[in-house]
Amino acid sequence: MTLLTVFVVFMWSFFLSKSITNPIEQLSKAATSASQGDLTNVEITVTSNDEIGELAVAFNRLINSYMILDTLAKDDAE
Repeated sequence: MTLLTVFVVFMWSFFLSKSITNPIEQLSKAATSASQGDLTNVEITVTSNDEIGELAVAFNRLINSYMILDTLAKDDAE
């Protein structure tokens, strides 16, 4: 019974940690791409309503604002 409990707790903690780290890794990769000027595929899909989901929504707004400003700057340069 103890081994079963330890196994269940281990599996639960593994899935919980993945549900936290995967969105953060996705945000990190998108931020790195955006900082290098690559704005393709930087939009993050929001799958949660917690603080990480709020961070993803804020990041998407930031990228959208940057893309609008970049487009306006290019239009002014022409």
